[in-house]
Amino acid sequence: MTEHKDLPPVHWHGSRFTGAAGSPVGVVTPAQVGQVYHDTANGDIYVADGLTNTDWNLVIGSQLVTIPVSFTFATGTPLDFGTLVSGDQILGYTVAIDVVFDDSAALLALGQVSSPGNLLPTNAIDPTVLGTYHGGESLLVAGADSFRLNITPGTSTQGSGRVNVLVRRT
Repeated sequence: MTEHKDLPPVHWHGSRFTGAAGSPVGVVTPAQVGQVYHDTANGDIYVADGLTNTDWNLVIGSQLVTIPVSFTFATGTPLDFGTLVSGDQILGYTVAIDVVFDDSAALLALGQVSSPGNLLPTNAIDPTVLGTYHGGESLLVAGADSFRLNITPGTSTQGSGRVNVLVRRT
């Protein structure tokens, strides 16, 4: 009987995840049905439904984008960034505090222009503590919009961070 430790990696715990720059179609022969391939140049995800190099199906296309923005205590508020259109889907978002704000009254809130603070309200982010604050509720965008970071620095003389939002485009 073959033991788990003797199996080649392709057989370990389901699908094997591979990737490189460019589409695998006509180029990469999958090692097994269900193998996942990530096109690192375009962000596309493929899954093999056969064992030839033409058996790849695009399951998540390049419409998957990350929208990044940096901010400091001195950034004008509100900070509006990223364009959204009807049908876009917000998949996840983070606010990372890289340098703490030095006023305990400082506040940050991440949302949309149409609904400020709806993603990460002020009680979900503490700009006086180093760290990354996550949200992942999937939201479907109903109309033209953009993201909004409300920055209330108080009397802070320092503080900075980054926002990353993952969006599936229609």
